[in-house]
Amino acid sequence: MRTAGIKVVTGVLDNECFRLIKPFTKHISTGLPYVVYKAAMTLDGQTSAASGEAEWISCEASRQKVHELRNRVDAIAVGSGTVNVDNPRLTTRLPEGGRDPLRIVFDSSLSTSPHATVYQQDSDAKTFLVTDVAHAEKVVSPYRSGNVDIVRVTRSDKGLNLTEALRELGKKDIQHLLLEGGRCLATSMLNAGLIDRMMVFVAPKLLGGDGQGLFAGAGFANISGSLQLTDLHAVQVGHDVLLEGEVLNVHRPD
Repeated sequence: MRTAGIKVVTGVLDNECFRLIKPFTKHISTGLPYVVYKAAMTLDGQTSAASGEAEWISCEASRQKVHELRNRVDAIAVGSGTVNVDNPRLTTRLPEGGRDPLRIVFDSSLSTSPHATVYQQDSDAKTFLVTDVAHAEKVVSPYRSGNVDIVRVTRSDKGLNLTEALRELGKKDIQHLLLEGGRCLATSMLNAGLIDRMMVFVAPKLLGGDGQGLFAGAGFANISGSLQLTDLHAVQVGHDVLLEGEVLNVHRPD
């Protein structure tokens, strides 16, 4: 008596599945978190007006989607400039609740106030302050609390050693990191080859003039040196268009 053979189908939704496990894959193979840089900009490429005002470039639906993403990632990272200017909470705020991710502040010179909301708020999630290993304990101690951990890393004339910082954060089992600001930190991350994915909300607005872009500094001198995006997706979110893609980083072996 013959039994019917079982047909095996492989490769179903390969790309979608690999995309889902990329944070795990990156972390298990390198020890580093998978970094997504999220930003909002106008149609003419500006992330703020000339005055520095940036609320709100993206629409309410886009901001809701960001909180959904915060609910999924392990941690959110910002630079000291964002803390000093915006005093953000970096929490998840959804109608149905949600979990707060860990909060990470990169502050090499300890210019942020120990009383900033990100260090003081009531949350189940810790805040990690990443700073220069050379700081004396008496300078760092005002930031220490039950909800704040200090991560000390080396520093050069270019700033904190971000690869070392992410490796230390990876040791704390941070696999999926959402980089939310600001553009100086994002530029340093990009130059170090540490940004894995771009997530940009493009709003149908024009600012003109001398606002700010996604990154700071001179950038690459030639088009041939630019970094390419792959696995690009575009979807409308409210009035905005969300563009997402993987960074093909020439500085990184993977």
